[in-house]
Amino acid sequence: MNVEYGYRYQSAAVIPDGSPLPEPTDDILLYEPTTYPGMAIIDHADVRKMLLTGRALTDAGRALAVWTALQMDTADRHPDAAVRRNADGFVALLTPVVKAAFTDFGFEIAVMSQQVFGGHGYIREWGMEQYVRDARITQINEGTNGV
Repeated sequence: MNVEYGYRYQSAAVIPDGSPLPEPTDDILLYEPTTYPGMAIIDHADVRKMLLTGRALTDAGRALAVWTALQMDTADRHPDAAVRRNADGFVALLTPVVKAAFTDFGFEIAVMSQQVFGGHGYIREWGMEQYVRDARITQINEGTNGV
């Protein structure tokens, strides 16, 4: 293969904006490091939306978990029986809600995280496809979320 042709072929693969390619010379290596034009991945609006949505769902799940745990502690240890009964009622109501919310949030976050990778999210070596499968099975285990 012609050295100049090989150099131009490799350069075309790493310079996506179509900027003019430098002429090959003896002092330019075949795999010269290049700077990539454009913006960081987090600066893309859709990626930012997906990552911030995942963060918001995680924070909402944590808040729900803390509030439910507080109600469980209140149901177990509060000195007033009426307050214990009220807290126990909240725990009984929230247990399936927490399960459904956490598993749904987890699956949505896994899918959005996979989408951040684009087509690479489906490649086994990144591991995102396994996270999506694992998150999906949690919705099915211990009863369905539709109940």
